Amino acid sequence: MKSSTISAMIEKWWQFGLLTLVLLSAGCPTTTPDPDPDPDPDPDPTPTTAPFAFQLAQTLGSDSGPEAITTGLLNGDAFPDIVSANRTADSVMVWLSTGPNTFASPRRLLLNGIEPRGIAINDRYTDGSKDILVANAGSHNITRFRLDGNGDHTPAELTALADGATPVDLVTADFNQDGIGDVATANEAGNTVSILLGTADGPFGNPVNIPTSAGPRSICAGDFDGDGDVDLATANRNADSLTILQNDGAGGFATTFDEATGSVPRAVVAVDINGDNRVDLIATSPSNGAIALHQANSQGSFNAAVFLTVDGNPTRVAAGDYTDDGKIDLLAVLFASDTATIASGQLVCLAGDGAGTFAYHTDFQVAPGVVALIADDMNRDGNTDLVFSNNADDYVGTALGNGTGLATERRFPVGTRPRMAAPGDFNRDGNVDLLVANLDSNDVTFLPGDGTGGFSTGTSIPAGGSARAIATAHLNSDSNLDFVVTNLNESRVAVFLGQGNGSFQAPAYFDVRDESSTRSAEPRSVVLNDINGDTHVDLVVGNANRDSVAVLLGTGTGTFSAPVEYDVGNFPLSVKLADFDENGTLDMIVANGVDADGEGTQTSSLHLLLGAGDGTFDEEDSLGYLVNAAPGALMAQDFTRDGHIDVATSHSTLGSIQITNGRGDGRFGGGSVFAMGANPNSITTADFNKDGALDLVATNTNGHVSIRLYDRLLGFGSRTAIPIGAGTGPIEVLVHDLNGDGHLDLVTPNRTSDDVSVVLGAAP
Repeated sequence: MKSSTISAMIEKWWQFGLLTLVLLSAGCPTTTPDPDPDPDPDPDPTPTTAPFAFQLAQTLGSDSGPEAITTGLLNGDAFPDIVSANRTADSVMVWLSTGPNTFASPRRLLLNGIEPRGIAINDRYTDGSKDILVANAGSHNITRFRLDGNGDHTPAELTALADGATPVDLVTADFNQDGIGDVATANEAGNTVSILLGTADGPFGNPVNIPTSAGPRSICAGDFDGDGDVDLATANRNADSLTILQNDGAGGFATTFDEATGSVPRAVVAVDINGDNRVDLIATSPSNGAIALHQANSQGSFNAAVFLTVDGNPTRVAAGDYTDDGKIDLLAVLFASDTATIASGQLVCLAGDGAGTFAYHTDFQVAPGVVALIADDMNRDGNTDLVFSNNADDYVGTALGNGTGLATERRFPVGTRPRMAAPGDFNRDGNVDLLVANLDSNDVTFLPGDGTGGFSTGTSIPAGGSARAIATAHLNSDSNLDFVVTNLNESRVAVFLGQGNGSFQAPAYFDVRDESSTRSAEPRSVVLNDINGDTHVDLVVGNANRDSVAVLLGTGTGTFSAPVEYDVGNFPLSVKLADFDENGTLDMIVANGVDADGEGTQTSSLHLLLGAGDGTFDEEDSLGYLVNAAPGALMAQDFTRDGHIDVATSHSTLGSIQITNGRGDGRFGGGSVFAMGANPNSITTADFNKDGALDLVATNTNGHVSIRLYDRLLGFGSRTAIPIGAGTGPIEVLVHDLNGDGHLDLVTPNRTSDDVSVVLGAAP
């Protein structure tokens, strides 16, 4: 490593401080999202812009704490609209459809009640007009919004229930067969159901309270005894039972009987699961980790519960044909525990056989925080779709069935603690394959692609100690794709030359330390590029533990010269190459994080070294720029569309991405900071909506990735980050068209579940 004199060190840090002042005077990045200054002073002709979508889910904004959701036809077209009750905001959000699974901007309706917990759409009259009804647990009442045929509403009306009733759920139906919608609420604290019959002039009649067992948490309706009247059932959380209320035909109910069910039931739904034309009951039992099936019998009651054990604590369940085989399936949301307030984000699908038996089918991954879900055909294509609410990230989402079942995030097993993936056609069959570096199993998994976005069983390639970063290129004169992987605990890289059939020659190892010190390198990043203009691919490696970057020049035969190290500041976590001073040669920029061992300077910064074009870099004129806490990953692109290369850094502890603007002369000044979900790790760029501008995508530790679209007029500041469920513990994100359909797909190595997730892009 090059030594530095005291005067040189003083000079370097004087430059660092001076340039920091320049940054401040130019407008350092702030924590408030701002539009990019003059993002496109000479805009290109406006390209054709396409909406983007992923087969997994579409997310819509919401108010805080969306708890309950429902769908219905509110504005007179043929496509379902969505309504959510937002528990912490005391509001209702309405998304009116504008086409198949497309929606206008949401309408926010303020309640005159507190803590909305249940929501339903009521057919008020025979003319087809609707109400939105909301159960307000905190104020013991029901809010009604009357709607006209366009989905417009009148001011909120309020109907009081008994003090202390605490309505937490409600259901609507015509209980007395007069053609006017009625409502029933489950009152958790009051241990009752309130029946409110609709009247011809609009208001509900006075509530009639029917006793139930302790703690009714959920309510559903159906003709349980086959007499043509709508009956009711409640799931009683504190009594481990279902209460059945039979209708007398005139809208009168009595507590008929209780059915024992699983422990602490949270939800109950009514559906015919075995095709005998009798309505069965399905209850969630989170304390048992099970779903209880109560099949109706010919005596008008129900058989003893049959329990379906699931890997988690189910709280909500929705019945529908999710596998598109004409049979009822179950989709349940799983919490981490019975008392958890934020869901794991995992939805388990249990496929039905049409005779009342269910078996595990697949997991459907969405971002953590799902608390409610409902089945409907949102685009009227005949396939069952899913609508769900997420109260951790405050949004409502939809996921479309694709004709073969509900599209899912697919997972493919790899080694232990996968860290990074790289795409390429390594067996030359025309399909995209994946290589995945596995940190703890010391290998690389080769996953052959099948051309549809799926992968065959992986093959393990031993790769030395702690395989971390991986990159691909043609390193020798043949046409086979090769790869390089860093060995984190062995201070070296392993070079694998491809043989064109998915196999590789035995690795050649190259040390990434010069001879100045034996201190371990911990190479955490690797870049392959021709930095000296000789047409051979060179290696640039970030040595986190040595506070350096090593350059190894390629020979064109798959071998490399001895490393030359450059001081770049504390604990470099990521390195990128670009022509920052626009002189036609590649320069180097590094994101310096915080050393886990606490050694050395703990400054969070960017470090720039200008390249000479011959494979060397000017260490003595290197420049440092302060950035926000602990930058983990970086990208170098022209984000602001001004012709100059900018830098984006991820900041896990701040939940943000920071853009530092390039000036085109090897200097930086100004920028912006944008929220990017929980603990963003790796970042990359792609044009997701095909508008000609690069968008940002980052992994989040809570099981999803976030995409922030670039606006050609307002930059990144005008868009909110869009969360997309992806994996358990995603650590890196790869964007690639895996199946050749023209839509970008997402790949995340998941360090918690030791697999790779694939989320396919789709036409919206």
